Amino acid sequence: LGLRSDLSLDATAAAAAPPRARDGQLKRALHPRRPPPVRRNSPTALRARHASRRPPRAAPRRPPRLPIAFSAAVASAYRDSLPALHGLAVASGLDAYAIVTNSLAARYVKAGGSFPSAARVFATARARDASSYNTILSSIPDPDEALAFAARMLRSGDVRPDAVTFTVALSLAAGRREGWARSLAAARKVFEEMPVRDLVSWNALVCGLAQDGDCPAEVIRVFLRMLKDGGGVRPDRISVCSVIPACGGDGKLELGRQMHGFAVKLGVDWHVSIGNVVANSLITMYAKLRRMDDARMVFDFMPRPEIIAWNALISGYAQNEKCEDALEVFSSMVKCMMKPNETTFASVLSAVTAVETVSMAYWPDVPLPDSELGLGASESLIAWTAIISANTKHGNYDAVVSLFNDMVRSGLAPDGVVLLSVLTACRYSGFVSLGREIFDSMAAEHGAELWPEHYACVVDMLGRAGRLEEAEELMLQMPSGPSVSALQSLLGACRIHGNMDVGERVAGVLMETEPTESGAYVLLSNIYAEKGDWARVARVRRHMRERGVKKEVGFSWVDAGGVGESLHLHRFSSDDTTHPMTEEIYRVAEGLGWEMKFLKNWLQVEIEGPV
Repeated sequence: LGLRSDLSLDATAAAAAPPRARDGQLKRALHPRRPPPVRRNSPTALRARHASRRPPRAAPRRPPRLPIAFSAAVASAYRDSLPALHGLAVASGLDAYAIVTNSLAARYVKAGGSFPSAARVFATARARDASSYNTILSSIPDPDEALAFAARMLRSGDVRPDAVTFTVALSLAAGRREGWARSLAAARKVFEEMPVRDLVSWNALVCGLAQDGDCPAEVIRVFLRMLKDGGGVRPDRISVCSVIPACGGDGKLELGRQMHGFAVKLGVDWHVSIGNVVANSLITMYAKLRRMDDARMVFDFMPRPEIIAWNALISGYAQNEKCEDALEVFSSMVKCMMKPNETTFASVLSAVTAVETVSMAYWPDVPLPDSELGLGASESLIAWTAIISANTKHGNYDAVVSLFNDMVRSGLAPDGVVLLSVLTACRYSGFVSLGREIFDSMAAEHGAELWPEHYACVVDMLGRAGRLEEAEELMLQMPSGPSVSALQSLLGACRIHGNMDVGERVAGVLMETEPTESGAYVLLSNIYAEKGDWARVARVRRHMRERGVKKEVGFSWVDAGGVGESLHLHRFSSDDTTHPMTEEIYRVAEGLGWEMKFLKNWLQVEIEGPV
C-alpha cells in the first residue's frame, strides 16, 4: 500500500489536521498528561484498594480516547495525507478498532472518491462492525455487486446488519429500473433474512416499493403484512405516507378512506411538515379516485397549504374535468401570494384549454406573468402560452395579437407553441401581412425553430388570401419538403380562387406523394370543371380508373350534446336525408350558407384594405 509507518504520531496528526487543529489541541488529546502520584493513605488510594476486592466490571463498550481522537483527525484530513494516516494506524495498532478503519474507509470515499482504497481498508481491518459494511455497501459503484455484497454479509454471520444496511440495499434496488425484478428480489432476500425487523426495516421496504410506482398492490400487501406479522411493530406517519398513493387505483376507495382514518388515529399534526406530506398524499389519492369533494375537504383542513398541496388540488380538478374549479383555486393561490411553479402552470394550461369560455381563464386584475410573483422565465412562458392558446381556441383573435405584443414587450421570447397559436389567429382573422411578418421574424428575432406546422399554417393563410404564388414559393422552402397538409390546403385554395396553373403543379406533387388517395384528383377535377374544361376532367377520371383510385364517401361528425351534457355524435354525408329532421337541418344550413357568403365578402374587403 505504500504506507509510511515510520512517521511519528504528532507529526502526522499535525500534517493531516486543518489549521485550527494544529495549535496543540490534538496533541494534548492524543498524549494526555500523566496524573500526579497518589499517596498510600489518601482517600483515593483507599477507594482504589476497596474497589479491587469487588468482582471486575465488564470492559466498557466505548473505545478509548485515542481511537476516537484519531478518527476525528481522519474525518477532517486532506486526501494527500490519507495514506500516511492509514500507515500510522497500522503501525500503532489503531486498526484494531473498527471506529478507526471505518473513518479511514469513509474518508477515502468522500475526500478522494477512491473506492479501491476503501475496499483495501475493509479487507485488512482486524475489527468490523455494521458501520464497516454500510460504508462499503453505500460506496460500491455497481448496484448488483452492492446487493450481492449485502447478501454475503448476511450469510457470513460476521456482524448483524442494522436499519442502515437494509435501507441502503433497498434504495439500490429501487434505483434499478433495468432488471428491477432481480434487484427487488435481492433486496427482499436481505429483508427476509433479517433476524429482527424493526419499524425502520419495514418502512424501508414499503418506501422502496412505493418509490418504484409500478406495484401498488405489493405496497399494500407488505403494509398489511406489517400489521399482521410485524411482531408488535406499528406503522407510523412515514408508513402511511408511502401507502396512501398506492390506494389511488380503481376499486380502492374504501381502503383509501381507511388509510385516511388511520392517519387521523395516529394523531398526525397538520401543522408540521409530516402532516403536510400526509395531506398532500391524501389529496392526490382522492383526486385519482375522482373524489374531489374529499380532496377539497383535506385541503381546507390544512392550516398553511404549501405549493405541493395547491398543485395537487389544481391538477386533480383539471384531470377530473372540473376546469372552472381548477382556475378558481389557481386564482385564490395567486391572491394568497403563493408562488406558482412549472407544475402549477402545466395544470392550469390543461384547464384553460378545456374551459368552455376563455373569460373564465383570464382575470385582468391578476396578471399571470407578474414579476411580483417571482416567476422564472419558464414559468412565465407557460403562463403566456396558456392564455394565448386559450384565446386562440375560442376565437378571440384580437386578444391573441394584443397578448402577443405584450409578451414581446415584456422581454420574454415566445417559443414555437406560442407562435403557432398567433399564426393560427392571423390565419383565421385575415391578418395576412401581420402573420407573414411574425413568421419571417421567428428565427431572426425570437430564435424559434420553424416547424412544418408553422409553414403549413402560413401557406394556408396565404392561400385563403389568394396569394397563391407566394404560398407555393414558401411551401417549396420547407426544410423537409412540402408536407401533405400544406399541399392539401394550397390545392383547396387554388380551387376556391380558380388558379389552374398553381393547382396543376400542387396536384402533381400531391399525387406523387399519395398516389392512392382521391383528394388531389377530386380537387383538380373540380378546378377543371369550374373552368369548363371537360376534356381535362375526363382525363383526370381516366387516370383515377387506371390507378385504381376510388372516391370514398366523406362523412362528418357533429356533437349534438349541449354544455354539461353527455356527448352525442351524429354522422352524416353530402346530400344525406336519413335524419328524421332533415328539412329543418337543410333550412338552417342554407341560412348559415348565406351568412358565410356575406362574411366572405366582408373579409375580402378587409384583406384587400390596409392591415
